[in-house]
Amino acid sequence: MNGKILLERHFYMLLPSHTDEFFYQVTSEIKAETKEVQPYIHGVLTQYVQHQKGFPNDSVTLLFIQAQDDMSFHRFQSLGDWIFFLSSIFPTAAQKHQTVYSMVGKTCYSRCHNLLNKKWMVFEELADNFNYFALQVSEQIQKASRSL
Repeated sequence: MNGKILLERHFYMLLPSHTDEFFYQVTSEIKAETKEVQPYIHGVLTQYVQHQKGFPNDSVTLLFIQAQDDMSFHRFQSLGDWIFFLSSIFPTAAQKHQTVYSMVGKTCYSRCHNLLNKKWMVFEELADNFNYFALQVSEQIQKASRSL
């Protein structure tokens, strides 16, 4: 199998070489009320795998405090996306800090929703269903990986 090894500290996952198609398959099974949730999650997963973005060496708590101090939409969004990515791609690794990750991820997406004057419902749904969506993605990745 041609693929890509995704590393996150001491954890790895072998992903197919066509990650965009793989994550499309994964996110197509997610049940959401807002139609933009699936493509948003697809974008988050693809972005972090293809561009190796993220905050692997930074404290989530300190990043949240910085975002809170600035009331920065971009910082809240980036941190919420990073935590969502970790929680769904590396659920076992994230489990150690799941309570904190869940709280910060939900709060980041809620702040994004509020900073956009509650006009884009994707962030509200991500905030309200953070754990559910992360679990759905994780389960769909496991299911899709078995068929590779």
